[in-house]
Formats: sequence, C-alpha cells, structure tokens
Amino acid sequence: MTDQMPDRDHDSLRLPGPSIIRNSELHDVWVAVAEYSQPTYGATVSAEAMADLMHYLDDWQPSGLWSADRYAIQLQIPAQSPDQALHWALNYHEQAARAAGFPPVTLLRIEVLTSDEYEKAFEMAEPAGTDIAEKVGRSLFYDELYFATRSLHAASTPAELNDVVTGFVTAFGGRIEPGVARSQSETLEIDVCVGGERQVHATAETFSVAGLMMEQALPTLLADARFALSRLRQTPSRS
Repeated sequence: MTDQMPDRDHDSLRLPGPSIIRNSELHDVWVAVAEYSQPTYGATVSAEAMADLMHYLDDWQPSGLWSADRYAIQLQIPAQSPDQALHWALNYHEQAARAAGFPPVTLLRIEVLTSDEYEKAFEMAEPAGTDIAEKVGRSLFYDELYFATRSLHAASTPAELNDVVTGFVTAFGGRIEPGVARSQSETLEIDVCVGGERQVHATAETFSVAGLMMEQALPTLLADARFALSRLRQTPSRS
C-alpha cells in the first residue's frame, strides 16, 4: 500500500499539507471528533483498515475507536477558524479513507472544539468511557440521519422516499430546486430525485453546515433510498 493519498479534482477541496499549516502563526489548534457508521450492507471496515486509516492521518495526531458497526476518530487540526477546521478534518479523513480502501461510510456526527474546551470536556468525562463530544454539544448529523434512515424503511411509495430525502436536506437549511444539478464554485448541488420523473436537486453554500451535510451524508442516504426503491419495485403489489 502506498503512502500517497489520492488528490481531489475540485480546487476548493485541495488541502494544504501539514508543513504549510504548521508554518503559519495565524492558526489555532482545534480538536475535531467525528463518528462514522459502517455500511448496513455489503463491505465492512476491518480493524486492519482502521489501523491503515490512523497511519494516513498520522500528521494530525489521530486517535480512534473501532467496533463492528461504527468507528470514531479524533484529529488535532491547526486552522484559522472552527469552520475551516471542520472542513479540513472531514476532507483529510476522506482522503485517508480512500487510501486505506474503505467502503462508503456515513458521517453520524462531528464536533470541533478548542483545546480549552476539549480539556474541560475531558475533565468532565466519567471513567466509564463517557463520550467527550456528547459533553460539549449536540451532534450535527446523528438524530436527523437516524430518523431519515428509519423513515426510508417505513416508506411504501417512491413519493414517500423522495419526501424523506428532501426533508433531510431542508432540515439543515439546504434548498430543493427544480432541474438538474449544476457545477458552481460557491454552491454545492446534488441531484436528489429518487425514482420520479420530475428532476430536482439539493443546493447549499459550499462551506455552510448544510453544504457539509450534503457533501458527507446525503450521498449515502441517496444510495439507501435507491436501494429501498429497488426493493419496493421487486415487492409484488397487494390487490
């Protein structure tokens, strides 16, 4: 396995290397804690792959927890703002996951803390493994993503599947607009039509919370919705 991580094509996602970041005096160190779920079907993330992930993230002083159905990572990211630290942490993880051969995973939540906030949260944590991120604040993704995934299982028509996906987007401040997605530098757009004839797409500002949600969580939710649609089409109708 090579140590070279694959590059991203989009200019806005090209990331500075650790030497560039650490040579700047304008950066504070932020602690990013992210939790991911492994795929509900198909390939899974092995303990060996998790070790490879930690290797590829070594520049960011990583630590991680792994279980059979999910994993969490903690990175220390020098950045000028929490938004920048959030963006870099997510994308450094994505590059490392690709290099480690991970299957698609779902971001459940992410927290970005200052060093002082992290130390206080660590002091508050109970000996029995209390989750530090839970002590600091509400997760960005977990509740809504869990509800949306459960709703996909309960849906009985393509229209209901579409409603679940579009409701997930608007819950974070994203917008649903008619037509196909276009490539634009200041906004992120993703086609979200699930089995319908009317083309619609989701859109949000690239570096907003809604944009990060769409980039990290929406593709997996769409894959689950389309899998649910194929299941509906294979189920004989009841007369």
